[in-house]
Amino acid sequence: MRKIITICVTCILLFGCESDFDKCMRTELPRANSDLQLDSARETLANLNADLTKNQIALSARELFNVWFEANPSPVKHPEFPKYEPPPIDDNYDRYLAYLDQHETKKKEYETAKASHYELPEVIVWGEKRDAAFLNAYKEVGVLVGSREELDKWHDFGATNKLLMARAKRNDCWGEEDCKAPIFAEWDQYDFNVYLTIDNALTESIEWQEEELSRLEKLAPETAVRACNASGFYE
Repeated sequence: MRKIITICVTCILLFGCESDFDKCMRTELPRANSDLQLDSARETLANLNADLTKNQIALSARELFNVWFEANPSPVKHPEFPKYEPPPIDDNYDRYLAYLDQHETKKKEYETAKASHYELPEVIVWGEKRDAAFLNAYKEVGVLVGSREELDKWHDFGATNKLLMARAKRNDCWGEEDCKAPIFAEWDQYDFNVYLTIDNALTESIEWQEEELSRLEKLAPETAVRACNASGFYE
């Protein structure tokens, strides 16, 4: 009974001493947090960190797979996509148009050759071994998936693109007007591993989000104080 009485007296003293300003802050601070979308900012930061962890795991798996791939090349060389090197459009416009027609023809020939390539029995057998080695590389780093479909769900490029959209917009999406896939707008497939591009993009996004969250967490109480002051309540 003494403990109950002590608790009741303590509560009466605490809330009895609460000022009008304190009461106002209990209302305005949650409102400021909501208006500034602090919970959303924290969730975004958590998602960025989780995605970075997944990407680093994927990068390790890819490195393991590359060891297998280099030691086990395709038994038949894959057709090469035709290079696109048009002549200057201003020098001779007709020649430029003729080149475009030729390139389209070469692309169709490439697609036909590629389809035939994947129908070769030895390539089919090799492809099955390659796919098994690819999934096994992920299993070696702790990702237990039974198919590429399961892997795509685990490491969702669509979700990563959404997380990186804010960063892409801050960089004008590298000249892309329709900025739906910022990863591939930035990635130079001839020079960089796409997972390294994602790693850099996520790391930069996390640093920016941490700074933004810190700014919002500082701004929230300041906003609440101003609201209370405007209502005539002061510390």
